[in-house]
Amino acid sequence: MEKGINRRLNITVNDNLRKRFWQRVDNRGPDECWEWQGAMRNGYGAIKHQRQTLSCHRVAYVLTHGAPGEDLVIGHTCDNRACCNPSQLEAITVGKNNRDARRRREFYVCRGDDAPQSVLTEHDVKNIMHERSETGHGCRRIARTLGLSESAVDKVIQGTTWAHITGGKL
Repeated sequence: MEKGINRRLNITVNDNLRKRFWQRVDNRGPDECWEWQGAMRNGYGAIKHQRQTLSCHRVAYVLTHGAPGEDLVIGHTCDNRACCNPSQLEAITVGKNNRDARRRREFYVCRGDDAPQSVLTEHDVKNIMHERSETGHGCRRIARTLGLSESAVDKVIQGTTWAHITGGKL
């Protein structure tokens, strides 16, 4: 029985896990991504075993290659978090994983219309900028005129939000 699925937990691989795991992997060609077809967590496949949630790419690696070293994580060479193809997984240091992620822009911060929590659109911001420059009105009047919240308009004017569009404080 292999161990090493989770570095902090003493998880033992058994036939039940092996069977349940491979049933949910879309096993395509040897050089293609084998995508996980079950539950997902932050874009990564997730499977429950012994009352713990395990990362599927790590399970795939351990089932195929055995446990990685104590201070290693499992990285994807294909940049597909759902991939469980052991030939596209590698045991690497946390530092290398972070460098790879930065290179691939996984730490990209969503801005503007791409940010899911955004209240305003780029169009709204341009209207705020236009109102401010043409009329010189304050945030309360601009908010009323455009039908937006005073707080959102104030943050744009102060340069707290949307600075990548406004260039900073208006």
